[in-house]
Amino acid sequence: MSALTTELPGIRLHGLGVKTTGLSRYGALLSSADSMAWSYCARGERPLPRRSPTRGSTPPE
Repeated sequence: MSALTTELPGIRLHGLGVKTTGLSRYGALLSSADSMAWSYCARGERPLPRRSPTRGSTPPE
């Protein structure tokens, strides 16, 4: 990871499949990450019902 950021300064790295151990080791070098852990467990289960987005909500000021 360090070699990539040294050779390609300014590159934004995404940690696909990175778990907490990996984040503790090289998380500072990543712009974003996801573990995909939830999807592995959910593969054998029924899909969740779709929810519609809330309409008309505004962020608090």
